[in-house]
Amino acid sequence: KLAREYHHRRGERGRTKFIAREWAYHGTTLGALSLTGVPGFREQFLPLVPEVFHVPNTLGAVVSYPAEAVRWLVERTALGPGTLLLDVGAGTGKLTRLLVPSGARVVAVEPIAEMRALVEGVETVDGTAEALPFDDASADAITVAQAFHWFDLERALPEFHRVLRPGGSLVLVW
Repeated sequence: KLAREYHHRRGERGRTKFIAREWAYHGTTLGALSLTGVPGFREQFLPLVPEVFHVPNTLGAVVSYPAEAVRWLVERTALGPGTLLLDVGAGTGKLTRLLVPSGARVVAVEPIAEMRALVEGVETVDGTAEALPFDDASADAITVAQAFHWFDLERALPEFHRVLRPGGSLVLVW
């Protein structure tokens, strides 16, 4: 409804969606992101259509992953000092932050600059699952938390294989 109303008011009656892989990783609707309160997404829709309001930015208030699950992940992947973990499609770093205490070098890989800006205390890089900016056999583990279904698997899986060291781990989290 938001998209239809927005386009209708702009005289674009045939349009019904906001989708842009450049701004909203793998087709997330821009209209939905505009309601999150993330400034880079919100401003492009102001003034918003009547009867619609912005919710506060709740990204930091989202329930965390269970500590037992994080412990299991760290143990199973043998993360620790001297290891490299890539959290691909990291978003705001919800899982990324929890992996820092492992002692591994933790890198959040995220294509959207506004999302990377919300990741605190962790190294971030601009990248996608299909084109990771890392050398062959350089990572000990790759995590993907609730983003795997957005990837182009025909390109992402070979890319993960290329970047992971022999015996490295791919961990998918939902």
